[in-house]
Amino acid sequence: EEAAKLLGVNTSRIRQRLGGSGRSLYGIKVNREWRLPLFQFHGRGTVPGIGSVIGKLDPELHPLAVVRWFATRHSDLVPADAPEPVSPLHWLLSGHSPKAVSSLAARL
Repeated sequence: EEAAKLLGVNTSRIRQRLGGSGRSLYGIKVNREWRLPLFQFHGRGTVPGIGSVIGKLDPELHPLAVVRWFATRHSDLVPADAPEPVSPLHWLLSGHSPKAVSSLAARL
């Protein structure tokens, strides 16, 4: 319900985004209720490109592993304007192409 309110959609739309084959949100079901890790949201919307990245993740991955992966610096993600690698989440929030992060997600 919180995500639906944040995104300005109804809750059925959120369920579609969680369960579809081209998932655009990552959720954890606890006692019949969806819990959505906060890393996917930014401001009043979702992180740019997050849908294409989440769609490449193995649905069997443990949610904590997914959250940790998004927050950990990755040696393949070095922006031209930064001397050090950044996390997949930082990469997406900085407006870089989600293609690089999607490619890494498919190899998890």
